[in-house]
Amino acid sequence: SSLADAAGARSLNEIVAAVQARLGEADAVEAFDRKLVAHGYAPLPDYDEPRFVVSDVRSYRVGDGFPRLMRSQLPPGIANVAYDIRLETIAPYECDEAAIFGED
Repeated sequence: SSLADAAGARSLNEIVAAVQARLGEADAVEAFDRKLVAHGYAPLPDYDEPRFVVSDVRSYRVGDGFPRLMRSQLPPGIANVAYDIRLETIAPYECDEAAIFGED
C-alpha cells in the first residue's frame, strides 16, 4: 500500500474543495476561485489523481518572481506540462496562513 492509497490521501481537486469550505463566506470563495483561474487552475478530472497525504501546511504568495508556468503564456502546441518546485527557492514567498484565510 502506498501513501496515495492512505485514508487521508486527497487529490488536488479535493484539497481545493477543502480550502473553499474553510473560507466559508461566498465573497472569499469567489475571490479564491478567481485567483485559481487567474493562475491556470480548473477542476479538471486530471486533478482527481494523483492523491497526496498532507503532512504539513505552508502558505505562499504566488506573484511576480514566484516560479510558475501560466497557461496563458504557454506557446501554442504545448498540451501537457509537469514540473517540480524546490521548496528552498520559494522560501521568500512564504506567508502566514492568516494572510491567506483572513484569520485573526
